[in-house]
Amino acid sequence: MIKSLIKLVAFLVIAILGYNYFLGSEEEKEQSKEIVGTVAKAGKQIIGTVGTLLKQENQKFKEGKYDDAFQKVEKVLSEAKDRAQNTKSNVKNILDALGVRKDKLKESLDKELKKGDVDKDKIKELQKEFEELTNDIQETLESEKNK
Repeated sequence: MIKSLIKLVAFLVIAILGYNYFLGSEEEKEQSKEIVGTVAKAGKQIIGTVGTLLKQENQKFKEGKYDDAFQKVEKVLSEAKDRAQNTKSNVKNILDALGVRKDKLKESLDKELKKGDVDKDKIKELQKEFEELTNDIQETLESEKNK
């Protein structure tokens, strides 16, 4: 309900602003032009800020922001594989497949960072994949533990 109300208010403000910009009196036109100019400047500032944020994130990635996380995942997988070799279950195969997923994810992240132009959506996608990978590893280890 609040969402609909906000949309309605935004629509009304834009409609009034548009009407005044094109069909209002000279004073209303001038005021509308000033508002549009202010909004345009704010938009440019926001875009500039987002661009700076992406550049900073890119630098953090290059400095190894995720290296520690990948090393921890590699360590857990390695230890789990060692334990799985002593059992006759298919956990080792599952862990091997998860290791391959981890390697592909790391390659994708490295490839994205080497491009120089970081795609915010691609990074979010890779973060989600990393989260899914860690959840899959945890589920595999818990299921083996419960056997």
